[in-house]
Amino acid sequence: MIRFVFHLSRWAEWVGGLFVLAVAMRFTGVVFVDLVSRKLQTANTVQGPAVVREPSAGESAMAPVSTADLLKALQGHLPPGPSSEEAGRAAPGEPRKYATGDAVQVQLMVSLEPDRSDVLVNGTLVGKTPFIGDAGCRVGDKVKIDVIPEKGMPTTVQRPCVPGVIRVDRADMEPDGTR
Repeated sequence: MIRFVFHLSRWAEWVGGLFVLAVAMRFTGVVFVDLVSRKLQTANTVQGPAVVREPSAGESAMAPVSTADLLKALQGHLPPGPSSEEAGRAAPGEPRKYATGDAVQVQLMVSLEPDRSDVLVNGTLVGKTPFIGDAGCRVGDKVKIDVIPEKGMPTTVQRPCVPGVIRVDRADMEPDGTR
């Protein structure tokens, strides 16, 4: 019996040692991945013009692209962000002031009946009701939102483009269904 307890304690000691080794290896792996990702983040912040080239005959068209290269390629198609001067003007915690005509991205929430009706923003199909998504517009312009059900009359709503959320639901509608 004592021999059995002795073997059992040796076995438990080995299992405990393996457990400690596994935890140490996992911790080392996490630290290594963190260090490598930080190194890659600093390496991917290269300044300069974005160059996107067509693949040659020997290269695959589906070659992996880094996030930094993708952001550089899309830079010309995104609305401009605040310049360093504009960013410095607003105190932390205060909303940024937008001038009429500034391009902004607004969140659009449409919850008109019936469900699964087409939602068009300025003539472009963006989804089906209930819809939550983003839309681009210029501050001060009108945003035309059409809700077209499969059966029944379409609903058209015009809202001014203001930074933040544009919400369209039954509570906003007049009794005759217009707004």
